[in-house]
Amino acid sequence: MLNATVARVLIDSKKKAAYGVEVYTNGRAMTIGARQEVIPSGGAVASPQLLLLSGVEPKDDLRAVGVPVVHDLPGVGRNLHNHVAFFVNFRINDTSTTPLNWATAMEYLLFRDGLMSGTGISEVNVQVRQPRRRQPRPAVLLWWCYWPTTPRPARWVKSRAVAWATAGEPST
Repeated sequence: MLNATVARVLIDSKKKAAYGVEVYTNGRAMTIGARQEVIPSGGAVASPQLLLLSGVEPKDDLRAVGVPVVHDLPGVGRNLHNHVAFFVNFRINDTSTTPLNWATAMEYLLFRDGLMSGTGISEVNVQVRQPRRRQPRPAVLLWWCYWPTTPRPARWVKSRAVAWATAGEPST
């Protein structure tokens, strides 16, 4: 379903089981039932937000914003990690390089192609669009680069975040 926002997971408070989701699309609320299970898959930020809006969070936080408590679960929305990229590092034994010579220079000057036509930093970029998707943005973006990107372990940046509900609506 395109252009829709999931507002909350519908949870049976007695069974403690999800049975569907409430969705907003074109300004209208809809309920979509689940045959088997509901799997929040909104990433590091939107998945906890969805659980919070559904009443699964520390009860004091939920009561503060007027969301009915379905399940008091203190860990929801805490210690978030968002990994938007990952790196695969490897060593190569080949020390040879391709020389930049007159043939390479002429290939660039005449055809705007060859070794000199790129920056040497990000030579491979793949954008995948889904055939039925109407958005101009690609659905998947893959980018390969070959410069060392992983700092020494002592300098590795780590951060954690906390998410909490400020209102009972998904847009806030």
